[in-house]
Amino acid sequence: MLTRHIYPEVPPRVEYELTALGKGLMDPVRGLVSWLQSNWPAIRSARERFDARKQVADPAVRSGATGPVGLAKRL
Repeated sequence: MLTRHIYPEVPPRVEYELTALGKGLMDPVRGLVSWLQSNWPAIRSARERFDARKQVADPAVRSGATGPVGLAKRL
């Protein structure tokens, strides 16, 4: 999907370029980005509702636990 060109310079320089296969993926990715932009308010609202329910149900979230255990519980 990518080609990599390495230039023996100081400092080293590397350039990447999409192959034909990679370029063929651009339209589907653009479609996904367009869908995301169109639906972002609904996605954000759903995430906020989910987070609000988790905060009420999970004491680790209510206490603000951010360590690995608290984080794992929130995920």
